[in-house]
Amino acid sequence: MQLVAMGTGLLVFGLIVSSGLWALAGWHKLRWRGLIVPAVSALVLVAGPAIGGRLREWNLWWDMPRYKAAAEWVEHQALSSEGSEIELPPEYADLAYGVRGIRSAECGTVVTFWWGSGFPVKHTARVYSPTGSFERSRDCRGHWSRGSLIDEHWYEATD
Repeated sequence: MQLVAMGTGLLVFGLIVSSGLWALAGWHKLRWRGLIVPAVSALVLVAGPAIGGRLREWNLWWDMPRYKAAAEWVEHQALSSEGSEIELPPEYADLAYGVRGIRSAECGTVVTFWWGSGFPVKHTARVYSPTGSFERSRDCRGHWSRGSLIDEHWYEATD
């Protein structure tokens, strides 16, 4: 999906440049009217990601009760300190394309919901860490280099 968004962004950027050059070439006839298409295109280029980000946040808060229920369900499963791949029950299966749970003395329980993939740009996961070890310990983060708190005990991690 991110690849499509990048391609669309490049097309809109091309539209801005070409229509801007066209407006400059015809400035003697069109004046300010020639800048309408480049201005609207620039607005779309900026507003699209902002609106998309808000929709993504809304979707997260809409699904958060289900994420919490799924994390509680995973906590009751047998998890190893090396990590276990978990298949969610059907009522939660649409939340993530993969789930991994780890339980250790150092980290407590850490549940990773593989939520978004954006090859070749980035991957996104929503991580449940009731003890906060995901934030405190590099060993508990696994390969995730960064993450931000999105709710109590919940983090969004990207690579």
